[in-house]
Amino acid sequence: CCRDTGTEEPNQAQCELVSKVVKSAQLPPDAISKFVSKLVKMNAVIWSESSIAILTTLLKKRVTLSDEVVKDISSIIEQKSGDLCKNMKFSALFLSLVTNHGSEVKKADCVDTLVLSAKKLNTFSAKSIGTALKKLSKRK
Repeated sequence: CCRDTGTEEPNQAQCELVSKVVKSAQLPPDAISKFVSKLVKMNAVIWSESSIAILTTLLKKRVTLSDEVVKDISSIIEQKSGDLCKNMKFSALFLSLVTNHGSEVKKADCVDTLVLSAKKLNTFSAKSIGTALKKLSKRK
């Protein structure tokens, strides 16, 4: 539903359906990891509020992500943090990455990049994201 194939952007109903299936289904962790990887690697996530919710839901499943995928997500957050600085769903995605995959963010050496991105946010969760990143930067 959310592949950038040059066709129409997925609508809200399609994205909500995918999010609900991911949320409720007992998908194997490997399948979720591959789904996240494909969405990010193929730049398949079209950055609308509806499609951001899919990636957030996937991240909340707390499956193991490769360093490369974490770096790619961090890079996308860095690129989009200015344009989406007031977007609550974007902030939820950011918070989900930092809180559910903090050790992976640290291992992939993305903390500093995300700290700079968090400073651009203008949502109530910006402080929570900043605090979580600060804790990560202090961990050894």
